[in-house]
Amino acid sequence: MSSTSTIPPPVILALTATTLFLAFGMPASAGNASIAWRVEVDGRIEAPVAVGPDGEIAVQGFELVVIEPDGTVRWRQDLPVPSSDRMCAIDGQGRIYASTMNDLRAYAADGSLLWTALDNPAGFEPFAGPTVGPDGNVYVLDVEPQASGGRGFVSVTPGGDVRWSHEHENWALAQMGEARRRDIGFADGLALVSSPGIPCEGGCLGSGVMAFTLDGDVVWSTETASPHWVTPGPAGKAYLARDPIAYDVLDTDDGAVTPVALSPQPLLTAKRVAVAPDGTGYVGTTPSSAGIRRLDPSGDSTVLAGDIGVPGAPAISPDGSVLVVPTAESILPSLNSLTGLDPESGDVLWSVPLPPEDDGDYPIVTGMPRFSADGHRVFLSAATFDRSWVYAFALQTTVGVGDEILGDLTGLDLRVLPGGSGTRFRFDLPAAAPVTLEIYDLRGRQVAEVIGRTSMSAGEHSRTWDAGQLASGMYLVRLQAGQRSATAKLTLVR
Repeated sequence: MSSTSTIPPPVILALTATTLFLAFGMPASAGNASIAWRVEVDGRIEAPVAVGPDGEIAVQGFELVVIEPDGTVRWRQDLPVPSSDRMCAIDGQGRIYASTMNDLRAYAADGSLLWTALDNPAGFEPFAGPTVGPDGNVYVLDVEPQASGGRGFVSVTPGGDVRWSHEHENWALAQMGEARRRDIGFADGLALVSSPGIPCEGGCLGSGVMAFTLDGDVVWSTETASPHWVTPGPAGKAYLARDPIAYDVLDTDDGAVTPVALSPQPLLTAKRVAVAPDGTGYVGTTPSSAGIRRLDPSGDSTVLAGDIGVPGAPAISPDGSVLVVPTAESILPSLNSLTGLDPESGDVLWSVPLPPEDDGDYPIVTGMPRFSADGHRVFLSAATFDRSWVYAFALQTTVGVGDEILGDLTGLDLRVLPGGSGTRFRFDLPAAAPVTLEIYDLRGRQVAEVIGRTSMSAGEHSRTWDAGQLASGMYLVRLQAGQRSATAKLTLVR
């Protein structure tokens, strides 16, 4: 690329360094995140994964698969009469709960079947759940018609005994709603259920949210149009996503609804709100110019980040420090990525693309992201037309590979230094290694190669790079030296 003397040197607004490792020979991404592993699952996955107390992952396609934190498959279990649009759950003892077209079932950590419950040859239709409640019991909304043996909203013990059920013929209306891909929310000792056909006060046939005590008593019901996922937050508030492009804040004490004002008005919205520990909500909307909105429990909203692609449903880390959102280049099948954002400023921290398959098909994200308990991993399901995978993304500076934990290897000491003749990259190699130094944009696309794969000796090295005609904006610098890598943010200002 040609140099232009009138271009001022790049200004470095933020620098970070981190270490990443990628198993199975996949190319690592730019930024402080990478794909640590992926596992293929039979059947198209249509629901989020479940994350267990020890970091294990369960996911249901045509089979039920449990995966260790390092990506090793613990076991696979074919399901009788399976359905790939079902949720699964893991309790604090490592028991896995899944459903078939005819029953709810529990498996031990070793894959042995413990029990089946709610057996119904006419059909078992879990619209929401199974979800493990704070009391350790399992909750599920079965919307099979009551006349065909549907049980309605049900609580089952870890041993498979039905504690109680709330039956109502209106629940069957939920079969006309969205596919079964929602959790049951819990807040302030209540179970919150959103569904079409809610049996609300006055015998209405509408839709809305019901609140139950964990003993099965109805506390309140609120009628709302086209409810989707209800996500509890702190201080007696919960967020409800609704069709076509609306959100509400619910008061969990009495079910009072405060509509959220969205400006500019979106065309499409993701059907789940991510709620931070402080009660702030985050949603993905289209067009992407106002793609990520921040919601306030009072009902106000602001645009947090735009121009990051077409966003899906976001998730926020347990400590509230990182917001992750699946993004796509367009609403058509295209490159999908997982993008990390600063939840305060909206700055893009990193973006990791899902590489296309050998046949050129793009994996499309099918389930919302889930964080591990420590916030160091994000799990995501994606699929092409006939194949599905679970991806694990490694965040921050520590990544587990098998039983080995790679610590902070930022001894590479990557420095990015502006200068009058270009930008200088300085780094230290603890040992001789093959080295690459590349520049990526925030969609994870390589835009420049400063150092091609070159063997270098131990010690200090530097390279000067001319940004040429790259546009102003933020970029990611990635240094790879053997299995060590470091990254830095680079902002070019013209």
